[in-house]
Amino acid sequence: MKLWIGQHSEVKGTNPDPCRIMFNINVDSVAKAYEYLISKGVKIVATPFKAPTFDKWFVTFEDLDGNYVQIIGPKE
Repeated sequence: MKLWIGQHSEVKGTNPDPCRIMFNINVDSVAKAYEYLISKGVKIVATPFKAPTFDKWFVTFEDLDGNYVQIIGPKE
């Protein structure tokens, strides 16, 4: 799978609502991914939390443009 994100000539400035669209990235361990993000100085928006309706964990961080990205997977 490849993901391509490009610029659009009609879009100017930054996203005023970083929660509008979030990418979710599946990982084998949310705890390990969280520690890696912390070690790289990534801005964390939400520390690891359990999904209220199913058995997965999330952590939300901010990318370099201020958009939110979520990591999802088992806790350990």
